[in-house]
Amino acid sequence: MRQLRPLAPLAVLLALAVPGTAAAGSYTVRWGDTLGAIASRFGTTVRALAEANGLADPNRVLAGRNLSVPGKGATPRATTSRPATAVRPPTSVHVVAQGENLTGIAAHAGTTVQNVMKLNNLKDANHIVPGQRLTVPGGGPPMPCPVAGFHTAVDGFGSPRPGGIKHQGDDIFAPRGVPVIANVNGVLSHIQGAITGNGYYLRGDDGTVYYGAHLDSYVAAPGRVGVGTVIGHVGNTGDAATTPTHLHFEIKPGGGAPVDPWPVVSRIC
Repeated sequence: MRQLRPLAPLAVLLALAVPGTAAAGSYTVRWGDTLGAIASRFGTTVRALAEANGLADPNRVLAGRNLSVPGKGATPRATTSRPATAVRPPTSVHVVAQGENLTGIAAHAGTTVQNVMKLNNLKDANHIVPGQRLTVPGGGPPMPCPVAGFHTAVDGFGSPRPGGIKHQGDDIFAPRGVPVIANVNGVLSHIQGAITGNGYYLRGDDGTVYYGAHLDSYVAAPGRVGVGTVIGHVGNTGDAATTPTHLHFEIKPGGGAPVDPWPVVSRIC
């Protein structure tokens, strides 16, 4: 069983096929650029560029962004330029790691499973292999954790349970009453039972069904919901009555069998 650890700081965000341009006092970031390289070309400093553009993290710059160049940065130093091309949305390459699934990769990229499949001409969302290189779109907000506020995520997928069954999700532990939110746009339905307690299905617009269980109470009514909508509150209803309060969370690509949600949960929670 693994507890969620903080992710390492992000390196410079790179994206593909966005041409670089330069004008008096401005520069459009292109693939492969770093803030240090841009500063050197324009005869300025990383700090000056960061301050002029309100960049909190000088190691994070996205291709396609237009930067204001302060001071004597009206003319870049000599560099090899590329011919102008049609501007396309920024993309990057993701190398599939062991245990990853398309839902997690799409969530990390702030996009949908369908978009990743379209970009890579994939016919089956459940058939990707470690080492496979996937083109993913850049931009867009990342998927939020389904438990807002203070929580601890535990990887328990596949763990044995009484009756010879296996745990089909991960548990996100939080105090009773912490909000449980919609992690994607989609259609919400309530389910109740002796095992689930107060639970829900969220049929996401990304083609994936998300399942949560053991809510203390509901807030959102069944029907269409937007990302961030409060579905209910963390509890321990159903067969979780003797355990600490938590959300049992499952991911079902295409509405099929549950897959290990840890690659998603470990990134978004």
